[in-house]
Amino acid sequence: MAGAAPEGTQFDARQFDAKMNDLLTADGQDFFTSYDEVYDSFDAMGLQENLLRGIYAYGFEKPSAIQQRGIVPFCKGLDVIQQAQSGTGKTATFCSGILQQLDYSLTECQALVLAPTCELAQQIEKVMRALGYYLGVKVYACVGGTSAREDQCIVASGVHVVVGTPGLVFDMLRRQSLQPDHIKMFVLDEADEMLSRGFKDQIYDIFRLLPSKIQVGVFSATMPPEVLEISISIQPPAKYKTIVRIFNAKKGARERWREEAAVQVTMRGDATDWDENVYRERLLKEREIQTRTVFRTAWAPSPLNPNPHSFVVASSDGSVASYSIPSCISNLKNNTDAYAGRLLAEPDCFFHGHDGPAYDVKFYGDGEDALLLSCGDDGFIRGWRWKELANSNSVDSTQGSNIKPILDLVNPQHKGPWGALSPVPENNAIAVNSQGGSVFSASGDSCAYCWDVETGKVKMVFKGHSDYLHCIVARNSSNQIITGSEDKTARIWDCKSGKCIKVIDPSKDLNTKGYVSWVGSVALDASESWLACSSGRNISIWNLPASECLSRISTHASVQDMIFDSNQILAVGADSLLNRFDMNGAILSQIKCAPSSAFSVSLHPVGVVAVGGYGCLVDVISQFCSHMCTFHCKCI
Repeated sequence: MAGAAPEGTQFDARQFDAKMNDLLTADGQDFFTSYDEVYDSFDAMGLQENLLRGIYAYGFEKPSAIQQRGIVPFCKGLDVIQQAQSGTGKTATFCSGILQQLDYSLTECQALVLAPTCELAQQIEKVMRALGYYLGVKVYACVGGTSAREDQCIVASGVHVVVGTPGLVFDMLRRQSLQPDHIKMFVLDEADEMLSRGFKDQIYDIFRLLPSKIQVGVFSATMPPEVLEISISIQPPAKYKTIVRIFNAKKGARERWREEAAVQVTMRGDATDWDENVYRERLLKEREIQTRTVFRTAWAPSPLNPNPHSFVVASSDGSVASYSIPSCISNLKNNTDAYAGRLLAEPDCFFHGHDGPAYDVKFYGDGEDALLLSCGDDGFIRGWRWKELANSNSVDSTQGSNIKPILDLVNPQHKGPWGALSPVPENNAIAVNSQGGSVFSASGDSCAYCWDVETGKVKMVFKGHSDYLHCIVARNSSNQIITGSEDKTARIWDCKSGKCIKVIDPSKDLNTKGYVSWVGSVALDASESWLACSSGRNISIWNLPASECLSRISTHASVQDMIFDSNQILAVGADSLLNRFDMNGAILSQIKCAPSSAFSVSLHPVGVVAVGGYGCLVDVISQFCSHMCTFHCKCI
């Protein structure tokens, strides 16, 4: 019959009722418990003062029906299932509950929110940031569009809440980029939509990786049996203390479920003297400052001046810039950033180096012909004559395109089925051998490349790692390189044969307590006899001639960069400390730094240290452990 639905696709009310009955009476437990408390105002909910400020600043005046019933039970740490039609304020409900319970002194992921689409995840992030603006909440939306390394760096830098789609979140948990140890709240938003998109198995996989003691919130616009089924699967019925439902009270329960007739409550957000444009501009400015990151700093060569004068930074917006220390110090009192009370520095030279984040900068040579090299997420290694850049008059991002690089190398693409080419793999780090005329790169395709500076061609490809590379260092005295990878190993390579001569596996060699992850950084001392290798919160010190691990160090946060200072090690990571260790692993000093999470530490020969990191902050520390200057870098 024309127009009839195919057999088996019609709605069967009896089958629906039978399945709901089975779920509601599972194990003889009363699944639905009542929660009748209603709060007519946000002030009556007992929320933190700064959370209330964020709620009112966002434009809320009176809580909607779902917010009147749903915020307080979630704030009390109860497992909840809350149903209301889209647009009635469910997002603000669970965001308020999460923000109320976060420990803001702990910069670890404490809440995980899953959404069915990237657009919804980004919307949740915006609401969470806005409501938690005065609390200082750090939120990250894992929605793709960025490299895996950038996601890892941002999460490792310290966030309170991660929002994302199930596939990307599961991948980060599987890679151990996202550590679940401190997660205490788990939210499924638009659960019905999530299940309709086939995310059921991934939700189960994610939940298995989370701590056993965790608060669960399930939020949905409709209440099909599948939503109750997955709710029961991740938490037993007795755990759900409140079921908040906003229905048309004139209809029966099953009839309401069938029609999914949730009450539409219109939110009126008329705040007194509210200027939406000013608030939006301030929020975007704050977000821009917070999310920019300095990935690498490098001191510029100055043969005629032994004192530290200028250094170069590579930032997450793809910019490469140089800053003068005397200029920053002299302008420290004249140009402060209203958001952080720190200098917003004006660079001597500033240009757009890469399409995507710039991950590393190095100097090739130390004389007048020295090259400034940078690498980035676009897969390029570019080089400029440092003398020309240093003599230019404050090259900005628009003029920078006129100074063309004299070295422009790009990683090779790999052929797939039917001749299709892979994306250009990113370059995460570079190392140089000036005497050998070589530049080495740690690439995202799990290979390291040796480039000839004169010809611009690949001389050698080092294959052996099973996942992409994070770091690389050249051991020029032995014609070797050392790489660290996402596969949790470091490898020593012979540059003549291209073969791996030793594998260092910290997960086996480190008998320390704590988290062991990918090899994030490697460092050699001046004699190139000692190697420091960091893996998560662990550092191992190796004597290379003896192939022996001398000492092991456990740190409080993931280590993201290291450097040797004679027979001592400087290390920075996912906290705001510059740590100094001796070769036996004893802590010699800890200096508080400006970046809440540091990605780079560089040392000038006279002992001055530059630390760069989250918030596009750079902290310059003298050899006497005093802060010479702290500033925000310029952004594109």
